[in-house]
Amino acid sequence: QSIIFSVPTNLYHVKMDMFDSSDDEEQVTAAPLSSHEELSHEICNAVYIELMKLKPKVPVTAMHDTNIIVGKEIVVLLADEGGNISAQSVPTDESVRQLQTKIQAAKITNVTYCTVREYLEASNSHSKFDIVVCLFGVEGQGAVRLYSQRLLPKGTFISYGTADVVKRQYSDNDWIVDSAVYRPIESISLVCISKRAARRNQAGALYWPALRSAEHAAQERKLIEEITVTLSAQELRTGVFSTTTHENAVRIMHQHGVCIFPQLFPASEVLQWGEAARHDMKDAIQTLRNKHHVDLLAGVREGEEEVVNVVKDNFHELSMREAYRSDLRNSPRLKAMHAELPKTLPNTTVSANKADGKKANNAGYVSTSGAAASLASAVPTADSQTKSARIHAAVERCVANRVTAEQASNGTSPELRYHRGLLAVLTDIMNPLFNPATSKSTVPSEVNIEHGNWGKWNFNGPGPGALNAPCVGKMGAVVSLPGCTDQTIHADTPHIFEHVHLPGHYLNLFLPCVVPRSGADVPIAASTLVPADPARTLAIQKAISDAKAKDAEEVYVDEATELRELVSAATGEEKSECFLQGQTAFVVGSHRMSVAAVAMTDADAQPYLEARLVRPHLSAGDALLFDTRILHFGLSNWSHLAANDAAEKDWRMMLYINYHQQWFNDPKNWNDNAKLF
Repeated sequence: QSIIFSVPTNLYHVKMDMFDSSDDEEQVTAAPLSSHEELSHEICNAVYIELMKLKPKVPVTAMHDTNIIVGKEIVVLLADEGGNISAQSVPTDESVRQLQTKIQAAKITNVTYCTVREYLEASNSHSKFDIVVCLFGVEGQGAVRLYSQRLLPKGTFISYGTADVVKRQYSDNDWIVDSAVYRPIESISLVCISKRAARRNQAGALYWPALRSAEHAAQERKLIEEITVTLSAQELRTGVFSTTTHENAVRIMHQHGVCIFPQLFPASEVLQWGEAARHDMKDAIQTLRNKHHVDLLAGVREGEEEVVNVVKDNFHELSMREAYRSDLRNSPRLKAMHAELPKTLPNTTVSANKADGKKANNAGYVSTSGAAASLASAVPTADSQTKSARIHAAVERCVANRVTAEQASNGTSPELRYHRGLLAVLTDIMNPLFNPATSKSTVPSEVNIEHGNWGKWNFNGPGPGALNAPCVGKMGAVVSLPGCTDQTIHADTPHIFEHVHLPGHYLNLFLPCVVPRSGADVPIAASTLVPADPARTLAIQKAISDAKAKDAEEVYVDEATELRELVSAATGEEKSECFLQGQTAFVVGSHRMSVAAVAMTDADAQPYLEARLVRPHLSAGDALLFDTRILHFGLSNWSHLAANDAAEKDWRMMLYINYHQQWFNDPKNWNDNAKLF
């Protein structure tokens, strides 16, 4: 993209000079400069000011070690010599050098300077950035997408261009337009704007017309941002969250019951698991056809006469949710991709004999008189009294048998299921500590009552005062075949007690296997849908007319027709939020009985329910954690309405990992007495 700025020549301008200032205050001086030099200076001045605004006021530290600083990764893109970018839109070398000096003096670290060619050539790498700065003119949505492709969700994009063009090139679907900062500089405008955490899919739940309104679109985008944590490039690379990220994730889960972690995992690893599940599903379909006379793919075309396409009894490896939607786990390829999981956490005790007073070798506890001291004399160390130290110890116990020597040296997790930062969040959620400030207990405030939980020595437990990391389930996949419709709204797990809201004991992590810009990720265009069958449309219209004439309480809604009407009526920007392969919708906050009771039983609760509904559309590498008590439902897979024939590539693969307390067991859905493979 090329831009030529029109600025008067031989300009004497009263300017703001940041480069000679010793205290970052803007000083007013007068200097004769050429138009290009003056504009270059103003651009670099504006970039520096925005970077200083984004600099954390206090150091952001790692959750498990306050000595580790988690900073932002910044890339400053420079125009290539002899490239297609107009020289008139590029700051002078002197202005760029002065900007670099000032950034270094301000102790803004982790800054990479590279050319556009270098940046784009590394676009397939896993390295991402928290802030992308373009020191050249950027105009057009295509240029914005090109230069922001390695920007993390919720990251900041700083660029500039002709003032009347810049504001039109940022879509509200992809960028948080309302909070963007526009700084006019002569005839151009510098913009500092944040990337949205995730897109939404308005092609889900078509039977709720209110969801199509502009008001709901704004509310849904806002909710999606609220339930998303901001992950920095360093956090993604190390697998360890900062204290701020950790606390935000725990707060979001307690308050909303669902939390999005953008790009938590390398997309390639997620897709590798997804391909294993896809091949196992293909084998399962063939086995069901040959041995059980069931065709899971039958009847997927609109208007076809359906045959038996569901299994009556589930299997050890496959469980039916409803027609065209199955749950797959323990299948051959998935089992081959991870080692068998132990039934309990690694044994961390030695000779925990209460009768003779032998003390267990529990992390965080020391004896006052040697190894033979009585349990009563065991006292917590200084480190174990801190919440973060207890969480860190629990996580390390959880991954102890999963870490290779190389992984132990660089701090990475052994596989997707054992992400250290995520395990720390889960441990915190499932183990809330006693807070004397908010308790009505008569226990003195200086006493940590969790040290009285002596039952934690049992079942190879870590002992009182220590925390239990969650049990980690096997990788599974929910497979939605073309033709499956929206699920009925439901919750996966009941509350344990109804007189009090307890912390989550069973949480689920969703990992969508959506390849960016693939068929599953490309928004619907009206032209890609198969035209409706006229005879079928007339029959449906007659059925609806007859139902209305009889004042029927429920009127049948043909979702295929609704989808065509939605896409046809949508504007260009709205069409980019309609996807053939829906994922999962959630009623935010409904993991609390007080919210679910109103949403599901109140006679006038529909607006209340709709106001809390989100339909995020995520990509491979994104992760979504939810409390299984929350109200949610899977969305339709409309691939059979596309112009191409429904094929294996149109199967929607949603990987999942269960995390739960040691005492919890969820036996439903599976039949261990019947094996498919």
